[in-house]
Amino acid sequence: MSDKLLHWINVEAVCSWCYAKGKAGEYRVTWSFGEPGQTLSFPNGLSAPFATREAAKEAAEGFEQGFIANMKPSTEKFWMVYGIGRGEPRYRHFSHEGAAKEARRLASISPDTTFVVLEVVDAYRSEKPVTHKLDLVLPTGRDADDDIPF
Repeated sequence: MSDKLLHWINVEAVCSWCYAKGKAGEYRVTWSFGEPGQTLSFPNGLSAPFATREAAKEAAEGFEQGFIANMKPSTEKFWMVYGIGRGEPRYRHFSHEGAAKEARRLASISPDTTFVVLEVVDAYRSEKPVTHKLDLVLPTGRDADDDIPF
């Protein structure tokens, strides 16, 4: 059995696209006959260029692995990449090197955006608050219904 998370459909087409569905959603790689490069569309709506179809598929696998890892609560230290002025970061990198590599890759395809690596230094979580039923008593010492609405 393969250790790949995604099963690609329509990969051998000469001029077209291929796709795979994962827990994160649908990944789509598009290309044109005789033109270099592939474009990978991620489930989150972003897309990125890649030199080869295999490189695009490998990036999709990495995204899917990260998505699955992020579904589980973690107490492991992690890093995130944030594009200043972009949406919130969502992907946890479990090494500084991996996050820095992704920041460089994103900067190379978005030259006008600064990408920073964020390191998690502390984590806090509170338990669910406890709810208690209160015993109610009739009011004393005043008119229970004085017709004043407040």
